[in-house]
Amino acid sequence: MRKGALDIIYNFFKEYDREVATIKIVNKSSNPYQISINGDVIGNLGGGRTYEKEVEPGYYHIKAVQVSGYMFSPTVNNRDVNVANGDSKTVYVGFED
Repeated sequence: MRKGALDIIYNFFKEYDREVATIKIVNKSSNPYQISINGDVIGNLGGGRTYEKEVEPGYYHIKAVQVSGYMFSPTVNNRDVNVANGDSKTVYVGFED
């Protein structure tokens, strides 16, 4: 029992000891955008909405493709961000209406 309790405590503090950064994606448009981070689709981000994700420090490529509200072809935003431990970076997508 004692070893099990010590493992739980160790894992609890290990989680807080890891390096972490935050990327915040802000949709400045009233139209929704499909968001991908390093090629992994996160989902749709509605107009005027914000998405926040904790990540490991490193380089990230963010792609936002307009889902609706366009005439001929969707707007595609490509953004690159490099975050270090403890950083919080904001990335803006879309155009203000």
